[in-house]
Amino acid sequence: MIRRIFIFVLICSSLQAFDAIAQDFIVTKSGDTINGVMNKNLLGKLILKVTDGQKFEVALEDVNSYYLAGKRALFIAKQIPKKSKPSYVEVLERGKINLYEHNVKTPEGVVITNWYANKDSDVLEDIITSQLFSKVKPREELFMKLISDNDALLAAYKLEKKYNFGVKRNYIKAYNLAIR
Repeated sequence: MIRRIFIFVLICSSLQAFDAIAQDFIVTKSGDTINGVMNKNLLGKLILKVTDGQKFEVALEDVNSYYLAGKRALFIAKQIPKKSKPSYVEVLERGKINLYEHNVKTPEGVVITNWYANKDSDVLEDIITSQLFSKVKPREELFMKLISDNDALLAAYKLEKKYNFGVKRNYIKAYNLAIR
């Protein structure tokens, strides 16, 4: 009986330790990290509820990044091409080439996903989109430019029959692994 109680206490304390580690947070422009629980209000604004119960609206102007533990997703404020203000993009891959995802809802309610990458600069390159009837060739040229210093990878990519998001993400992963 004592053994069962000990195992139960051990499991409960492990779960509490895991919950303490896996929580949402924001990183402010000044570099401060604030832990809490992140939610969206009815207007779509991010709200951070800290451990003492206080709620704060997360303003893009004050926050460099935020992490959603439930999604295991890091979002960073980045300047998106053809946008006047920075937007939060989800970080999908980090390395020599970084890969980001940004979703936009159209007035008709359709969600369009754009994937961006950058290498050696903060300038995001639009490498693929879910939008129908978009220009593919400029995006392909930008993507090939990103991996062009790895001859074997570039040659393999040119032989690909599909140019979808999964293929490009795998090439970015392979590129980043080859650089290490």
